[in-house]
Amino acid sequence: MTDQARTGASLTALQNSLRSLSDWADDRLNEDFDRQYIAEHMTEAIDALLSGEPMPPRPF
Repeated sequence: MTDQARTGASLTALQNSLRSLSDWADDRLNEDFDRQYIAEHMTEAIDALLSGEPMPPRPF
């Protein structure tokens, strides 16, 4: 696999993770969950994505 292909695969994986996080948050906001927990989880998840660490477990 070329560097360009690896970069493309990494970008696609990042986009999928962000889409999943966004969908999760949107669903929770529509269900009237605690917005503070949603914001804290999104911050932790984005930090994990940027640092290459595993995503933290969702609080609910």
